[in-house]
Amino acid sequence: MASATTTTPVFTPCGLVTLTTDFGTVDGYVGAMKGRILSHASELRITDLAHDIPAQNVIHGASTLAAAASYWPRGTLHIAVVDPGVGTERRALAAVAGGQCFVGPDNGLLSPVLQQLGDIQCHQITRNSDTTALLPPRPAPTFHGRDLFAPIGAALASGMLTLEQTGPACDPQTLDQPIPLRTQDQIEGEIVLFDHFGNAITNLKREDLMEDALIVVSSAEVSMALKSTYAEVEPGTPIALVGSSGFLEIAIRDGHAGEILGLRARDRIHVKGSQPQKARSNPQEP
Repeated sequence: MASATTTTPVFTPCGLVTLTTDFGTVDGYVGAMKGRILSHASELRITDLAHDIPAQNVIHGASTLAAAASYWPRGTLHIAVVDPGVGTERRALAAVAGGQCFVGPDNGLLSPVLQQLGDIQCHQITRNSDTTALLPPRPAPTFHGRDLFAPIGAALASGMLTLEQTGPACDPQTLDQPIPLRTQDQIEGEIVLFDHFGNAITNLKREDLMEDALIVVSSAEVSMALKSTYAEVEPGTPIALVGSSGFLEIAIRDGHAGEILGLRARDRIHVKGSQPQKARSNPQEP
């Protein structure tokens, strides 16, 4: 008699739930999501990753989620809502990558972290025989965070629902991001977003840079050599360095680079040099 075979579930919840939104914290939106989650499974532990994502800035939300999620344990459930298309025909997703689960809109918000963690399994969230009891009869078309993502996330995080039960398998939409342009002696990127400190985060990665790199920001009429730490320049001085997420940043020591240098998203960054930078075994944190 052949022994029965068992399959390992793609996601084994550990009871942790994180929230990433552009809702801010001065209104009741985040609180409503937490209440909905705990109403379905009061034993869950909820942690805020970020709620001050610039409104409707999907790229910033995707970057924030990707920068944080890899440090969470397997079994964590992440709910991310930066959703300019709420109430439209855009799909809702539940996906697993690297043993963690992600719930959010299918607008590219989840794709960077899924690609980063790998081994992706993705399903479209639908109202079906397994999910209908979890969802309100008339979800608010402008608040899927509370009425769709929160209850589905709670059910997945508590083990009440499996990934396959959320709906049919699908491929997540990729995020439309600017791609660096390389020529023989330089690479051109652009500013993607600004962090809380006013540092301009670019789309250039550590491996794009050169050991003798000269970083030129034409819009601010500044150029600088690549540094490793903020302490290598005087206060108030512009500096270029690779941040903890592996991307080139333009900063002002002890200042706001966006305001002081007049930088804006989509400003072009030129990196000139001759040799690709060698990977560092212990890179400095910003």
